[in-house]
Amino acid sequence: MSLPAKKSPGFGTSGLETMVLKQNMFEAFSQKIYQMAGLYIPYNEKNMALLSNRLTRLIREYDLNSYEELNEKLRIPSEGLKKDFISSLTTNKTDFFREEAHFDFLKVHLPELLRTKPEVRIWSSACSAGSEPYTLAIMAAEMLTASDRQRVKILATDIDNEILKKAVQAHFTPIEMDGLQPHHKQKYFTQISKQMFELIPDITKTVHFSEFNLMNFQHRFQKKFDVVFCRNVLIYFDKETTDKVIDLLVSNLDLKGYLIIGHSESGVVRNPCLKSIGNSIFQKIRN
Repeated sequence: MSLPAKKSPGFGTSGLETMVLKQNMFEAFSQKIYQMAGLYIPYNEKNMALLSNRLTRLIREYDLNSYEELNEKLRIPSEGLKKDFISSLTTNKTDFFREEAHFDFLKVHLPELLRTKPEVRIWSSACSAGSEPYTLAIMAAEMLTASDRQRVKILATDIDNEILKKAVQAHFTPIEMDGLQPHHKQKYFTQISKQMFELIPDITKTVHFSEFNLMNFQHRFQKKFDVVFCRNVLIYFDKETTDKVIDLLVSNLDLKGYLIIGHSESGVVRNPCLKSIGNSIFQKIRN
């Protein structure tokens, strides 16, 4: 946490427990997270409970007394508060080899890309705790020679700086490793405690992590990517934001490169530069 927690005179947890999130405050926070991260949270009973629960923890950590006080702080937030607010409302669901058909596709097409390019650049654009980019690194280790592996560059980004710290640490519980085959666990992980495993350096060193906000629509990376993953993220955006994010991804994708999104998201892709080639995978056919 960026700011130290200091107890106010006479302040305890009982005041927090009796706070009620009113609709006007819900809408204020909903608008702020939309502006900061493009996250669309409509007003309903379920989302009221979600915001109430997550923001109460944030209020406690910053030693504030009410939703109104938090809202006031967010008018001109410190960089730390802004990041913590975004982190508190973003969802970080991630698994190794999630939607495995996408990795089966890459097993076929990655060698083809390596035959025609000096290096293959892959961008995991909403990497969460790192399972997706580390899956890519494990897949590369399983199928490529050492020299070819060095030509595969994996960039993993996320808006949530706290989850990126966890990703860099590369520590996973047995539950978080459910998607892995037994031989993957044995070969690429070291047990460091009863309920914690650590990825070996041979895998972690091949992934570069960086903070990035997909709302930075005009950003252009120095080099374009051959494969871009943006899976199970677009479902949290409205149509306007979704279209802008896809435009951002496509603008950073090399011609004939692949955009891979979540299985439930294929219907939201509307971009004339992309052609669907199945399994929620699209190829860039024009600049």
